This record gives sequence, C-alpha cells and structure tokens, in this order.
Amino acid sequence: MNNVIATGLEAIEIAEREGGLLCKYADPTQGARGGLSVREAREIAEEDPSLICLRDIDAAPSRRDIEGHINNTGLGFDRDEIADLVAYGLTLDAEDWEEELDAEFERRTNRELADRALSRALD
Repeated sequence: MNNVIATGLEAIEIAEREGGLLCKYADPTQGARGGLSVREAREIAEEDPSLICLRDIDAAPSRRDIEGHINNTGLGFDRDEIADLVAYGLTLDAEDWEEELDAEFERRTNRELADRALSRALD
C-alpha cells in the first residue's frame, strides 16, 4: 500500500493548504524522516525537491505505536536512536511498518556488532 499523496513542491503546497504528514525520503547523507514542518520541507526541497513527499496521515503509523514497538524490542536504544527510529517509522506505509521497522532494528544491531568487533580487533 502506497499512501503517498504527492511529492516535491506540490506536496508542500498541499500540506500548507490542507495539512498532512510531510516526509523526507532517505538520501546518501541522511536517513528518512517524517513529521517535517513546512519550513523544514522547503529547506530540503531547495536542495532536492524529489526527497519530499506528503503522506495520508490516516494511513501512517502513529508516533505512539512506533515508540511502543521500539520499546517492546528490549534492544535498549538510546534517546537519539529512538527519535531517529520514530522519524523513520513515520515515513512507512501503514500496512507493513512493523516489518520494515524490525528490519531497520536488525540493520542497526548488525552494524553496531560489526563496529564493536572491528574496535576489538584494532585494540
């Protein structure tokens, strides 16, 4: 299920008039983010308007649902990681957000384990 209503500058214009959930797709320098203000979306769009999308707010998972799912993992994410994961979760479709978020948990955990192993090897 794709709950994207519009992308780019059109998404920002619609959000100004009617509201909605402005999001940023991931790019090589920064991950995906949800819950952008119109001002934030405009700043990002100055660099690359294709990174902005407007999602149907009723089809997106809620912040509370995402935070609950993160806390139920028992993985011990710190406050910054939780905020980043919530921002990522807000960009996901309602239908498969839990599976996508679980895959992101696994990527981050594997990356952290690899970093620890490398650190031990270099010591």
